[in-house]
Amino acid sequence: MTGANRHRQLLKYEGAKLAAETQSFEKLIFLHLEKTAGMSTRRFLSGLFGGKAVSPHCDERDFADFVPRYPVIVGHVGLASIEIESDEFRWFTILRDPVRRILSLMNFWAQQIHDETPYWTAGTEIERDAYSLANSVDCEAFLSSSNPKIIDQVRNLACRRFAGRKQGDLSDQDFAELAFEKLENDALFFGLQEQYHLSMLQLPLLLDIPIAAKDFAESRTNRSKALRHSGRDALLMDHPSIAADTILFSKAKTLFARRMDDASHRIFNIVAGSNS
Repeated sequence: MTGANRHRQLLKYEGAKLAAETQSFEKLIFLHLEKTAGMSTRRFLSGLFGGKAVSPHCDERDFADFVPRYPVIVGHVGLASIEIESDEFRWFTILRDPVRRILSLMNFWAQQIHDETPYWTAGTEIERDAYSLANSVDCEAFLSSSNPKIIDQVRNLACRRFAGRKQGDLSDQDFAELAFEKLENDALFFGLQEQYHLSMLQLPLLLDIPIAAKDFAESRTNRSKALRHSGRDALLMDHPSIAADTILFSKAKTLFARRMDDASHRIFNIVAGSNS
């Protein structure tokens, strides 16, 4: 994938509007928040750009090594790391309802507590404790845990990744606003796992790449998460560990709806013009 071949007709979002992009780029980065359709999105990118163009999943430890090797990078990384390691890049991400993301994370970790999984066999004492807690406590207790692994993967994760900093003394509202500004203005696009196919349709639309229905993978759902869901989970949105992320998700849903409405009008006008 090169700027000349793939990004010749690149568009971008300006607010909720699609507009011509004046700056080409050589790297496309999927800023993957844990438990937000990462495997499905990597398969989609491989189908779109070719498997050799797309990196394996990486994180902060090996991201810098992948930058010169792959034009499309999939990683559990923050925006600050991306900006340091790559000059000519655009990024996108998928968001998910914060409570449902945590429930999915808990169920995934709970499945790791036996000797046949690399997560358990290679895990530190702190990591194994986190996996054990995921299997034994409810969502509220999990969110309140002081385990460093849980704090790293849970505490307003989306806001930290987009804002490129910890919350510190910022209020939840201010932290969410800071992250949302990056999401709205800097991302090539963003999507919602709850509307996964519609979300990923933005990528071929923005890059003017042909797409077929077969290219869309289903967003995987951990069905066992229903066992961890209760009436109290809806009350957890204001929990300090996810309060800023909840505000961010609400704002993102509103903007996503506006953008999809604008994109539908654009597609309608293209179809109408081709039939006239």
